[in-house]
Amino acid sequence: MLNRQALARFACGFARPTWHGFRLRAVDGTTFQVPQSEDIERFFGAPSSGPVLARGSVLYDLDLDMILDFAVAAYCVSERKLALGHLNAAAPGDLLLYDRGYPIAGTRPFGCLPCIWPWASTV
Repeated sequence: MLNRQALARFACGFARPTWHGFRLRAVDGTTFQVPQSEDIERFFGAPSSGPVLARGSVLYDLDLDMILDFAVAAYCVSERKLALGHLNAAAPGDLLLYDRGYPIAGTRPFGCLPCIWPWASTV
């Protein structure tokens, strides 16, 4: 919440670059290894073997070159679920760009904000 307030204050007072009237935003996720400890294993879950993994996701402003929103969760939480949380930081006039791992065929799972996904070739 504090990050959103700081970004809103930062962005007001100057012209924002747009593409065809839209502010460009990108969403992407990652998986990363976290240090092993009992507290971390309790929070992220302890795997049966191998390192403790976490899932992360960011909403990124492509024009201002800055992270607008981020989320970190247990590895068992999907990137799609984390991406849905970024909608709280999106606003009318944002064009959300996702990679091809996010869409659900034939639907617009992320609501009424404009979204673009690169579709995989079926050839």
